[in-house]
Amino acid sequence: MRAGLELRLSQQLRLSPQLRQALKLLQLSQVELEVELREQLESNPVLEVAEPDGESGSDDSHEAGADSSDTLAGDDHDGDFEAATAEPVSPQTATSDDLPELQFASESAADPEWSGSGSGRRDSDDDPIDRAAAPGDDLQAHLYWQLQLSPISDHDRAIATALIEVLDINGYLRVDNAEIAATLAPDYLVEDDEIEAVRHRLQRFDPAGVGSRHLGECLLVQLDLLDPATPALAQARSLVAEHLEQLPRTGRDPLAKKLDCDPDLIDQALELIRSLDPKPGARFDTTPPEYIQPDAYVVQRDGKWQVLLHEDRALQLRINSGYLAMAGSGNRETRTYLRGCLQEARWLLKALEQRQITLFRVASAIVEAQGDFLEQGPQAMRPLLLKDIAGKLGLHESTISRTVARKYLHTPRGLVELRHFFSTGYSGGDDGDAAATAVRALIGELIGAEDPAKPLSDQALANLLKERGLKVARRTVAKYREQLRLAPSHERRRA
Repeated sequence: MRAGLELRLSQQLRLSPQLRQALKLLQLSQVELEVELREQLESNPVLEVAEPDGESGSDDSHEAGADSSDTLAGDDHDGDFEAATAEPVSPQTATSDDLPELQFASESAADPEWSGSGSGRRDSDDDPIDRAAAPGDDLQAHLYWQLQLSPISDHDRAIATALIEVLDINGYLRVDNAEIAATLAPDYLVEDDEIEAVRHRLQRFDPAGVGSRHLGECLLVQLDLLDPATPALAQARSLVAEHLEQLPRTGRDPLAKKLDCDPDLIDQALELIRSLDPKPGARFDTTPPEYIQPDAYVVQRDGKWQVLLHEDRALQLRINSGYLAMAGSGNRETRTYLRGCLQEARWLLKALEQRQITLFRVASAIVEAQGDFLEQGPQAMRPLLLKDIAGKLGLHESTISRTVARKYLHTPRGLVELRHFFSTGYSGGDDGDAAATAVRALIGELIGAEDPAKPLSDQALANLLKERGLKVARRTVAKYREQLRLAPSHERRRA
């Protein structure tokens, strides 16, 4: 072995920092993008939020994005991301004037104090991230309050406290007595019968049934607290105690035969069971709801579907003109620092511009391909692949994948994730191909229109689809039925 010098030629896949930033912004959802831009505003002093009236005090968007055309170059196939701006595209944004019937429902739902009038923008002091609902009393707090009002010994109070602390979100007790006893030792030495006695008392607290170990026990506790004169109460108890597992797949007449009673009593008993709360603790869940904010809207103008991007002031950034002037007239250290900030700001604004244009082009191409869905509903969904949109727009499939990730489109058919429009297809005969999404919707419609006494089996559903020109295997029908959260035929049967 000896040391020496040699030349080698090799190819390497390398992304520039600017391209990495552009790809990162592209795949962020609307809420994630707002968070990212806030962080940029806090870390970069030359950035500011553009005022709605377009006051002076900052350079225009063209200047902000100038001298950055060469910052997104790269050797990776994702370099075609900048091809999104190769042709002049001017995406329109949605305002309350464009969409009077929507009134930005997603925003008004997230904030009851939000007003849909005016320009469709939020108040300048109203930050959606900073808004948070005041937490109410959770299940444990509600039970502790009742426990404090109950005449109970310190020994039993300690047991009740230990039980309350380990209840799950639905109010069920999933911990065995041995673990409860271990948490109380060595201060209190408790036996199983003592724990059970306190647990049975806890089950009578509000909400009734809390502290139960399974569904049957929870329902029986609620039935025991009803007026003994309640019609069909005895039959309801028997059904819950002995036939709870068979209720979903057993008809009225077989149940009446098992209990040796009139079928009308079975109907009353089933109605009584349905009125009970299977998850008594769920209504005390204080987890705040997550609201989805659309990234784009679809409206019909002059008989054509048009895409409008979501307008949000948080996305409208600009460079402060004061810092821009300081970058050319301050001392050397100041100029060096501000020029670095200006370069980063221009990269960010360019990446935001490309993100909006790419999102607009992709959403418009999807709407054009799935126009039948907007007109007729899910059953008219056509097969569509990422490569179809990529080929049409001259982009790479990975760019399309990043663009549709966690993005939502507000349509006349509801709020739809962009990925929902992509699906494989089945041959549909003279009517053309049908997407898997359309087949799934058709299966749901067929099951919804079936005779409850004679529900359609998976094979029967496959045969009906075949009559419509859709060749779908029985196991595929079963898979789609499960995705729709529909029970098999023997569990859907009703007398």
